[in-house]
Amino acid sequence: MLKKSTFIKIISFFFFIIVVAVGFVIKEKSKNGKYALMLQNEYARSFEQLNSSLNNISLALEKSIYVTSPNMMNTLSREIFSEAELAKNALSDLPLGDNGLSTVYRFLSQVGNYFLSVSKSMSGGVSDLQRQTLKDLSNTAKTVSEVISNTDIEYNN
Repeated sequence: MLKKSTFIKIISFFFFIIVVAVGFVIKEKSKNGKYALMLQNEYARSFEQLNSSLNNISLALEKSIYVTSPNMMNTLSREIFSEAELAKNALSDLPLGDNGLSTVYRFLSQVGNYFLSVSKSMSGGVSDLQRQTLKDLSNTAKTVSEVISNTDIEYNN
């Protein structure tokens, strides 16, 4: 049989191990909570960037319909291309899977590239077909922007 002092030492040792293990679990849980909060904040920032860039693209496309100067078209072209890249980066940071967002990603790529080509070919002015395409792109960008803005409420919940 074990002596009483040995038995107390063994019980104390196991109690110490349990206290250390519980402390470690509490520390890790706290650390995981911080990481989860940081990740949620990153997602919220990316979502706001996406929303902001889509709004800026929509507004710039609306302006482009009425532009007659090649210099102004070049300025809008750079703005739209830059905003499209920002929106694509923000979209790729979100954990949204592939539920239709590949279409939004493709739209952002195409609107930036199309606008660059219109800007480069504008020496003779914007053709009626190009102007109609710009109107269509503007309407599409506005619709996508509204859908993303309405999704903000669902995303935060």
